[in-house]
Amino acid sequence: MKPVIGVPASRIYNRDRPYSPYVYGVKHTFIQAIERAGGIPLMLPIVEQSETVETTLRLLDGILFADGNDITAEHYGEEPRNVRENDPERDVAELTLMKQAETLGMPILGICRGMQLMNVYRGGNLYQDILVERPDSQNHDGYMVVKSTEHLAHTLELMVDTKLRHILQTDTIKSNTHHHQAIRNLGHNLQVNAVAEDGVIEGIEDSKKVFFIGVQPHPESIFQRAEPQWMKLFQAFIEAAAMKVDVTK
Repeated sequence: MKPVIGVPASRIYNRDRPYSPYVYGVKHTFIQAIERAGGIPLMLPIVEQSETVETTLRLLDGILFADGNDITAEHYGEEPRNVRENDPERDVAELTLMKQAETLGMPILGICRGMQLMNVYRGGNLYQDILVERPDSQNHDGYMVVKSTEHLAHTLELMVDTKLRHILQTDTIKSNTHHHQAIRNLGHNLQVNAVAEDGVIEGIEDSKKVFFIGVQPHPESIFQRAEPQWMKLFQAFIEAAAMKVDVTK
């Protein structure tokens, strides 16, 4: 059986019709990456009952925490500043889901906000706005200028003796960039696995876990054309999840 990968969804509001109920959604690029790597994607909405979460987790073999709004600063002990958009209910739901998934030994991949969430979950904090708090840094939200999610804005240096470097089998790799926040201080038992040219952290992992890896760029948007080597990350994630598959499902 192919491994089932849960992808927590974000809320999407209809700004033209603010009276309409919000909907849940996940970018199709995450779905494609999981499916093409050999997994079965399953979108996870925010739910109210713990029993629903527990039942859903029994269906999964891995979780990919995707992009979205800024994480509420109170979760890492700070007052909000330079924040663009929050969803406190989503933060709580995903932090709870991450804790339960890690307790079960489930492979976890975090992308962009997902990586930042992994760091906050482990007790780390964030730069709430890179250009304000690190004015000497590059513009990590540059895709808004070029209007392309496939634009390769950075060359990432991959750290020696990390799982990410072993997976990608290279010392450096091109990446896109879609974020205005970044990791400031690392959470417990995490190590940096990738940095941009300006020193901003672009990847983290817990090497003691089977698969607990986060990356700041959006490899799901570039593995098909701009930088195919990123597909190895999704393949490694799916392979780790496949080890958890229960054939009695």
